[in-house]
Amino acid sequence: MQRKLVLLLVILFSVLAVASVDIASQYINGLYEGRFEEIYQMQDETMKKAQPVTVLKNLKTQLDVQLGKPIATLDIQQVQQGEYMVYVLATEFKVGIFDFIVTLNTEGKVAGFFVRPSSYKKAETQPVEVPEERPLPDYANPANYTEQNITVGKEPYYLPARLMVPNGLESYPLVIILQGSGTHDIDGTLGPNKPYRDLAAGLASRGIATLRYPKKYYVYPQQAAEIGINADAEYIEDALTIIAQMKGIPQFSSIYLAGHSMGGMVAPWIAQEAGVDGMILLAGSPVKFAQISLDQNLDLVGDQLSEEQKAQVKDFFTKMLNQEIPPETDLGQGITAGYYYSFDGYFCMPVLEETEMPVLVVNAELDFQTPKKYFDIFVEKLGDRPNITLKLLPGLNHIFNETDGTIKSVEEYDRPGYVAVELIDLLTFLERVEEHRGRADVHR
Repeated sequence: MQRKLVLLLVILFSVLAVASVDIASQYINGLYEGRFEEIYQMQDETMKKAQPVTVLKNLKTQLDVQLGKPIATLDIQQVQQGEYMVYVLATEFKVGIFDFIVTLNTEGKVAGFFVRPSSYKKAETQPVEVPEERPLPDYANPANYTEQNITVGKEPYYLPARLMVPNGLESYPLVIILQGSGTHDIDGTLGPNKPYRDLAAGLASRGIATLRYPKKYYVYPQQAAEIGINADAEYIEDALTIIAQMKGIPQFSSIYLAGHSMGGMVAPWIAQEAGVDGMILLAGSPVKFAQISLDQNLDLVGDQLSEEQKAQVKDFFTKMLNQEIPPETDLGQGITAGYYYSFDGYFCMPVLEETEMPVLVVNAELDFQTPKKYFDIFVEKLGDRPNITLKLLPGLNHIFNETDGTIKSVEEYDRPGYVAVELIDLLTFLERVEEHRGRADVHR
């Protein structure tokens, strides 16, 4: 953890003068500093079973990949829940503010830990100059489309959405963008980058309507437990509802579902179930969720693990792949083994191996989250399917920005860039699909 955060935590804790708060901070600091054996011993017996050292290492990897390094602790709340004391530390990252929630028992042992998007609003002590909206990429031409704010979904969790429709056309295809893992705003903002906005504006500039929307967890962070932490709540329910709503708009000549990252893992099942006209997988994966976690542990921090530790990691995630770990097992960040298993039921490959609808699979050569070996699996399994187009774009990262591939964490996304025009060019495959559909309609 950065010295700035450690110093701030020390100051806050000295003011509070509560020993149990020190334990909570030591646990978080120990996790970020890689002192896994030490923080393992800080846990109660139940947590030791749920979060052995291998799980703690995986948790650290996931936090590094998804959130990056913490900048500062902004607020600490203390809540008594029966015999337990719960500490909520609102912590600032470059990707947003998240709560570290540490539960301690009467003996000062850690009895619970997870991470969630925070509802804490950072107070401003002096006027702050609001930065200008980041300019659109050169390939986007706002004169070619109209952008509208609309509401989608259903009660009680309606979602704000942004629709871009081409100007001067009576009808046009619609691409619905399905977000990747994590909790992001409507543009998928990561540092200075807005990949979903870039993609949407690029397509709309070329006569293709786009719709993008955030997950329920972003709009209703306090209701996460009520909403549920599983694939249905995170993706399936909203996507099926929104597709049905968009089918009722006559201007859309066809509907395509574009899933990014984890969204690409579930997009094929959703597309097939909803009966859309085609699907696009952007930085998607042909392996299951647990395999991704295993690969990230070995690929990103494997050089820091002993052979014994690597064997433990492999054993744990092999059991996860076989669903041999109890579903209620806490894996950290409020995620259980059951959350992993919920995605297995929507695994993309069985659908892709059978579907007849047009499919475009696009991966990036220098993507550390979805490495090239995943694209090679797509090629091996799907390369002979005439309805599936497979493309690997060189020199791009997970959000399809240009990169040199030297940074293998979310710090990669601190570098400003735009979704590469090569990806926008590739999506003109929709134009060819529309032409084919038109010819088919003529011959009916």
